[in-house]
Amino acid sequence: SARGSECHHKAKVEAMALDLALLRSVQHFAEAFKAKNVPLHVLVCNAAAFALPWSLTKDGLETTFQVNHLGHFYLVQLLQDVLCRSAPARVIVVSSESHRFTDINDSLGKLDFSRLSPSKNDYWAMLAYNRSKLCNVLFSNELHHAQPLCLIPLPTLPVCSSLCRTLPQSLLFPWQESSETTCEQVSMPRARQGLGETDVL
Repeated sequence: SARGSECHHKAKVEAMALDLALLRSVQHFAEAFKAKNVPLHVLVCNAAAFALPWSLTKDGLETTFQVNHLGHFYLVQLLQDVLCRSAPARVIVVSSESHRFTDINDSLGKLDFSRLSPSKNDYWAMLAYNRSKLCNVLFSNELHHAQPLCLIPLPTLPVCSSLCRTLPQSLLFPWQESSETTCEQVSMPRARQGLGETDVL
């Protein structure tokens, strides 16, 4: 419609730097965002690393785990008060179907922290990715119980993007369903209908 087109032309887009591989950067981003004194109705935790060789971040943690889970976890914690004040608000955590093919517990069923940030000898890129995505889902569920924001642990399909820059081209699929689904969840009417609802897709 003409009115919708006019609203789009008035939209303002501002880019802010955020490095999930550096917790200090996450903190600085949150502080800079809060200083703007603007509401936050939708937070999409979408950035990820995949099929990386083993490395540690400057925080001393395995890179895949920190970028895919811990950085997002820290960001949501830092912005949780803004989200609550901005109600209705929605957090979308982009996970993966591969979270089903791993475990982060030891043989006794207790959380094994060494599996979250493994040493070089115990590292396998695909397993590290799967575990980070399982952490995404567990975090979404726990956050919903602790703070009834509208949360969506969103599974994804492979998308041809820089996420897969370390993979051969023959293994990439030019699917767009993942990004389209994320956009749908951001704009769907239920995002504006208050708190307390969790959608598991």
